[in-house]
Formats: sequence, structure tokens, C-alpha cells
Amino acid sequence: VRGDQIELWLAKDASNLSNWQFQLPGDAIATPTAGLPVMPDDLSLRHVSVHYQAAEDTASTQLLQLTEIHAKTVSTTAVQLTMIGQCPQVPCELSADLQDTGAGLTLSKLEAILGTTTISGELSVNNLGSAVPQLTGSLHVPTLALMNPDRARAEAIIPQETLQQARQAEARLGLDKERIRQAQAALTRRGFDTRGVDGIFGKNTRHAIQAFQKSLQYPPSGYLTAGQLAALLDESTPSITAHTSSLLDQTLPTGLEWLNADFDLVIDRLILPNDIEISAFHCKAQLRDGQLDLSSLRGELGNNRFDGGLALDLRAQPARARLNLSTQHVDLGALLRDLRLAKGIDLSGEAFKAEVAAQGTTLLELLAGSSIDATLTDARWMLNQAEGKTNVLKLARSQLQSLPGQPVMITSEVQLNGQPLSLVLQSEPRADRFINPNGRLQLHAKAAAAELVLSSTASLLFNQSPLSAQLQLSGDRLDRLGSLLAVPLPPLGPYTLAGTLRISESDYQLQDLELDMGASDLRGRLSLALDRKTPHLELELNSDQLQLEDIGLAPRPGQASSAQAGVSASDLIDRSQHILGQWLLSDAVRHLNVRLDLATRRLLLAGSELGPLAISATLQNGRLTLQRGRIGLADGPLSLQLDLQPQAGGLKTELSAFVDHLDYGKIARLLQPRTTMRGWLSLAASLSSQTAVIDTFSGHASGPVRFILKPQVLEAGPLALWELNLLGLLLPRLDDSGSKINCIAGRLVFDNGIVKLSPGDLLIDTTKVRASAEGEIDFKNRRLDLTLVPKVKAPRAFDLAAAVKVSGSFDEFAANLAPGSLIKTLVSLPLGLNRLWLRFFDWQDIPPADGSDICSQLPPSAPSEAQAGGGSNLGFRN
Repeated sequence: VRGDQIELWLAKDASNLSNWQFQLPGDAIATPTAGLPVMPDDLSLRHVSVHYQAAEDTASTQLLQLTEIHAKTVSTTAVQLTMIGQCPQVPCELSADLQDTGAGLTLSKLEAILGTTTISGELSVNNLGSAVPQLTGSLHVPTLALMNPDRARAEAIIPQETLQQARQAEARLGLDKERIRQAQAALTRRGFDTRGVDGIFGKNTRHAIQAFQKSLQYPPSGYLTAGQLAALLDESTPSITAHTSSLLDQTLPTGLEWLNADFDLVIDRLILPNDIEISAFHCKAQLRDGQLDLSSLRGELGNNRFDGGLALDLRAQPARARLNLSTQHVDLGALLRDLRLAKGIDLSGEAFKAEVAAQGTTLLELLAGSSIDATLTDARWMLNQAEGKTNVLKLARSQLQSLPGQPVMITSEVQLNGQPLSLVLQSEPRADRFINPNGRLQLHAKAAAAELVLSSTASLLFNQSPLSAQLQLSGDRLDRLGSLLAVPLPPLGPYTLAGTLRISESDYQLQDLELDMGASDLRGRLSLALDRKTPHLELELNSDQLQLEDIGLAPRPGQASSAQAGVSASDLIDRSQHILGQWLLSDAVRHLNVRLDLATRRLLLAGSELGPLAISATLQNGRLTLQRGRIGLADGPLSLQLDLQPQAGGLKTELSAFVDHLDYGKIARLLQPRTTMRGWLSLAASLSSQTAVIDTFSGHASGPVRFILKPQVLEAGPLALWELNLLGLLLPRLDDSGSKINCIAGRLVFDNGIVKLSPGDLLIDTTKVRASAEGEIDFKNRRLDLTLVPKVKAPRAFDLAAAVKVSGSFDEFAANLAPGSLIKTLVSLPLGLNRLWLRFFDWQDIPPADGSDICSQLPPSAPSEAQAGGGSNLGFRN
């Protein structure tokens, strides 16, 4: 007894715990030889501390610091007990019936509140006369939250069971109006305004009670218990404002070898850090000689039920623990969802088991000092794709290993689309905590000649939103990674990709994106929105330089068949068509909307600059639209517009192109430095096509095409234009006078891949002769059947130019005199003088020698073009 405070000490070596003795200020309580001490009928104590000391040479531990104790004697063997205080560092309150059974003591009708946790049940202590008493108990906890109490108070976790118990506790007090007025007055004096003292528990009074309970760090139920009412009416009871630590930081009791215990614990909801919730937790435990023998436990996390055992040695510090858990047919997708790590994942495994060994003086130290070995076997991850298709990621074995002071390692060997994939997740070396929220985590993945590294803080495991990680991806070719993911990817490579990956429930974002491929670089951002009916991908990219070889549209120098072979324009077209068609017709792309904005300052081919590039395109419900495609060539910009829409049985395509005065010889020299090809090209086209695959576009195209081709040196060479081969064959037959070619001017109308030529639609112009082609060009079957009728420009008495017939395939054709052209030439001899005389008086009928009337600008549209092909023009004027 120290003033008005009483210290109660419990000696571990007491031979007979039934010898009670209390000394109160001014009063003595007689001590019987057995049973409860004789006490006043109604006893109240204030500021009582209870200590525990394991041995004389060890420091004592404060178990309780009670603000109030009320004991009301019901009979010689029963007492109604109520306590309120700190136990030891969290607010606590207890009410129970304490009864002497003769063989021991029993706490029945037990209702306790520890911080934010309510406990109900029954406890009994038997064999009090022996050196080792026996404790038995059955406890029920509706909700146990193992989290920082500051957070628990902020979230005001008030389970319905707690509210019901609080109502019942207040009802048992039988408060009349006068008593309620006293409580309201006390609340007002403490600064908790009840908006009046009327003896009624109304809304304002309940809010004031909640504020008072928060000041005492109790669950703010709004209903008063006996201990809270006593503390409220006691003017000397201050509000508790000192910081309290979580249950994880509480020191574990040791030296309990003097006590045997059997108890049955049921926790309806066990809330672990990071809001991990275990339901239906049940533990049957036996404590013998200070050791918790391997006791059975079970619980449910999501759709998974875990069974296991727990052993705990509390005989000395540090305490030692062993835990084993196992489950069959585990639903890992539901587990990840309940752990708030991921949603919508269809992942299951056949078996999971874990073994944990730990030591420490607190629960937190037990976690930090634990050794963990966990294994998952025969798992399958179902990856849903379009039209009900799925890919299966097969995981033969995944193992988690962790030792104190070492990194946490999770290694997995999986199969995806028949290809091996290696995954390693690694944390920083463990220190005082199992996982440091501020520490680093790294995920390494290797597959398909690619390596992925994701780095982040471990806070991503603790419900941080959005999740953030640094991404690094490198590999030889991106299309090889596409085969692993069953998604067509362009043949980029070698490549390195870096950026900041942010993941939320609604989208993925890759910010500060840096993509390097050979001599090319791309910078910008990527976002994938998942909160829409169809996922939406946005790409905003800028580049200082982009090389066609790096994106697979041209072979690298070492890939050419010979040093002089280079690459042809048809190769570029074929590669582009194949890549675009394969990508657009894939299942993944048909169920994805995309917007792309790309701008590069320098577009390179064979190391030489073509000019700046700008692209703006969208993919909406499988429909690809290129609103803007422009290459700023130095001699004349190339502009493209494209609309490509998958339909039943193929693709519907609309294409518009415009180029003015393009030096195609420069491009030819880039493709093949030794070529002598020279010339200029102007073109305007507006075509539409319905095809099975994009590769056959020209064979089904409809619409107008106008062009002027000014070859300076005739050579098909790297551009592989059959038209130039044809011209090289025809010129000696049309004009053998050694004249110079001016241009080829065309005004063509495609009709489902077929072009029918009327006089004036296709003209070949030299300084001395102009030839007009008539007949048909079949792009679908790659054949032509033409008759070219030459016309000399200078007045000559005897014009012996004969028509030439050309027929065959694009790859192999022959030119001969047209049937009847020789007879027509002979018949024209007598008329030669007359024609010469007439031309002297009709100079306008003679084309200019330089062909300026057709070679200086694109020919006008033919009147029939609007009806012929259905070309959309897409913004270009005929």
C-alpha cells in the first residue's frame, strides 16, 4: 500500500494460491483458509496496478493498470466484478461473475473489451491448492484487428456484435433519468456537448458519448458500460491520450511453467495488417509447463480453407514458435483478391504447404525472426482471350524461402504457350521486420530471349494505390516475345524499354517511356484503360530518329542476299502489308481500342535521312484509321490516309495517298547505293478494296489513281517496278530515233483490281513520240493486255510508227507489232504528203517536244471515275 494506490504481486513460487491477503487503507480484510476473501458487499478501488515477475532476478512486467475496480458481493461464493483501465498498453474493460466453485474460481458471463476488440466466454482456474493450477477457457472474439490502433480508431471498427454487447451492457445498468442527467452533465463538463441535460439518451448525447469514448481510446459505440460510466462520473479520471502500440508490439509472457491451460478460441474475423481478413479461425490449444504443444488450428481466407498446427515455447525469452499450414485445391485468384494484390485472376493450385519457425519477445519480432519455407505445386493460370479462348500458364512448382537477415525469395518455373518462363521475386535483406514497406522489391522474368525487371518498394504489397514500379525490358526481338504472349508484336529489336509503371484498378500507365532499338529511339507515355467495355490503349511517342530497319520494314545490311541486292520497294510494301495484316486480324487486337500519335524528327533508311514523320491513327472496334500519315521528304512530302475495317470474310480498306515531285532515285540509292535509277514521281490515289487478306489489296482495289512518272535513267533496280521494265522494253519499239523520254502520265480507274484503258488514259511521252495505251491491266491475276499507238510530234511526210501489242504476266511479258498495224502503215504512205501539208496549218495538234502539256501537273480526273470505283478520296481532291 502506497498512499491511495495498491500494488498486487503474484509470486510464482506460491505453494497455495488460495491464501489471499489484501491490505486496504484503514481497513483489514480477513483471509479465510480457502475460497474468496471476506470483502465488503460493495467494494470500489481506484488506481490499482498488477505486476508479474517471472523470477526474483528479473524485472517485473506490469500486466494491468486499472483506473477502477468494482466488486459487488452476490453471495459468499459469488461476486460481480467490473474493471476498467489499461491492459497493459491498450484500453480494457471487463465484466464477469466471479464464483468460488470449491475446486477453484470461475469467471462466467465474461465480457471484455481490449482496445477495439470484444471478447466473451468463460474462464476457470482449478487446483488452486496445487503448485501447478489448471486454467481452462472457451473464448469467442467477433473481430480481432492486429493493426496499429491509431488506424483502428480512425476506421472506427465497430462490429455489429460489439454494438449489441454495448447496448446490452448499458441496459443492465438500469439507468433512470436522474442518472442519465448526471452522465450528461459530466459529459458537458468534460467538453462533450450533449445540447442539453434532459435525462434522455438522444442523438446528441450519443455523439457526445462517442467522443468521450474516443478520448479514452475505446470503440465509439455511443453506449456506456459500467466502467465507462464510473470513469465519466469520476472527475479525477483523465482522458487517456498517450500513444499505444499495436498487439504486434506487445511483449510475450514467459516463465509460465507454473500454469497448465486448455482453451478453445474462436475468432469470427481476424484482420491482419494490410487488411488481410481470415474468417472462421479456430484454435484448440494446450499449455503444459510453459509450452504450447502443437495445437490444431484452421481458418478461411477467401475461398480457401487452411489447416495446420501451432507450437509455442514461453518458458524463457526469446519465445519460440513453430507453425505449419496446408491446403488442397487452393484458389490463388481469390487469395490474391482477398490480399488486395490483384483482381480477376483465374489461378488455382493443387497443393500448398508452409512451415514457419520463429523466435522473439513480441509478435513482431516473431515475424522478423522467422524462417519460412512454402511451396505451391501444380498450379494453372487461365489467361482469357477473345471469343472465349484461353491460354494456360502452367506452374509446376513455386517456392518461397526466407531466413532472418536474408532476402525473401520466390522462385517459379512456368510454361506459357509451350515456352519456358522463369520468375524470381526478391526483397531486400530482412531487418527488424518481415517485409520493410520502404524496402525494395524486384521481379525478374526471363523468356523468349527477353528479360524483364520490375523494381518497386514493398509498399505495393500493402494496398498502396496506385501501385508503382520501375520497369526495364530488354531482348533480341519483340516478335519473339509476342509468340510467348500469343499477341502479334512488330519485329523490333534488339530493344530496351524502360519507364515507370503505375497500376490501379482502372488502368495501367507506363510513364517516362524510353524505347531504344538499334539506331532508333522513342520517348513518351503509354496508358491502358480497363474500366471500359473494350480496353483502350493510348500511345503518345516522340522520336529524334527512327530507322526503318529497326522496325522490320527493311532488312539490315547483313541480311541482304548479296552486297548489291539491297531491298526493293515491293519488299517494303510486302513487309508492311504482312505485319499490318497479321496484327490487325489477331484476336487480341480485335478486342482492343487504340490511339497512336507518333512524331519523329528524322526517318532513316540505310542510315540516310528521308525526312520528318508524323502519324496519327486510331483502332476502334477493330477498325484502323490513319487520319494522318506524313513523311516530309525534301523533294516533296508524302501524305497517306488509311481506313481499314475487318468484315466477314476479310478486310475493307480505303486508302488515299498524295506525293508531289518525289525524287524516287534518292530512295532507290538508299535501298541500293550502286543503282543508277533516277527519276521523279507525282501521285494522287483514292482507292477502296474488299479483300480476304491485306496482301491482295491491289487485286481488289477500286477507285482513281493519277500519276506522272519522269524517269531519267531506266532501271527497275531496287524499286522493282514492272512498269519501268515495261517502259524499257517498249521505248525502242515506239521510238528508235534516240529521243529522250519525258514522262509517263496516267489517269487510271481501278474496278475490283482491273483497269480498262481508253485512249488518253495512259500516255508515254518522248521528245519525238507520244504513245497512248488501250486495253486492260489485271492486278488481281497480275496480267496485262495492252496496245500502244504511237504518234509522232514533228511534221513528217512519212510517219511509219506502228502500234505495239504487249501481253503476258507482270513478271514475264512480250511486245510485238499489233495485228494489222503493218498494213495500216503501208496504207498511210500515199497519204503522207497530204498529212504533212495539213500539219503545217494545224500546229496545235502537235504535242510539245518536252511534253509540258501532260508532264508538268497531274492529269485531271476522268468524268467516269465517280461511278467507277467508289473510292472515298478521304480528303484529297481529284
